Amino acid sequence: YLPSALPQKLENVVNLIYFGRIEPQKNVKLIVEAAAILQKKTDISLTIIGKGQHGYVSEVIRQMEQTLRPGTYTFISGYARIGIRNILLDKHFLIYPSTLAREGQSNSITESMSCGVVPVSSPQGFSRTVIGNDRLIVSELSAQAYADRVLEILSDGSFNDLSQFVYERIKSNYTQTVIEPKLREQYERL
Repeated sequence: YLPSALPQKLENVVNLIYFGRIEPQKNVKLIVEAAAILQKKTDISLTIIGKGQHGYVSEVIRQMEQTLRPGTYTFISGYARIGIRNILLDKHFLIYPSTLAREGQSNSITESMSCGVVPVSSPQGFSRTVIGNDRLIVSELSAQAYADRVLEILSDGSFNDLSQFVYERIKSNYTQTVIEPKLREQYERL
């Protein structure tokens, strides 16, 4: 799943993504609101991929249509795991403001990081541990806080370093070649 090299990102637009379950505890509407705030400052596109309860999904789509510029957003219902990697290659930021009580280790976060997509996440579940950089954790649950963090990273020029950091973090800590020997050792101890 891990690309052999860090994917290069476009410089003329900043591509945001969220993929996973579309539900209120994942705060997907907050993501759309953050994208709308960011569109007032820079060229932003937003891709949301997932499935959820029809009513909430309809609200998210309607909010995208009403608050984002035409042609700057995409909603894809569901996704095939083998296809998400290609979608992630040109993305810059994963916005992940989950407050889901049973949040564990997010596949969205690890899959995004493996493509150099910088997660801006809540501290829910194991997000802080997996990401390994407190600058990418946003404790305040507001669209403005998420937008501000993205703008801060863009304006101080640290995006490329953070993209390299998250890619290397996955490569060094979460690939099968790294995990399998550790797992075997633990099984042998048992």
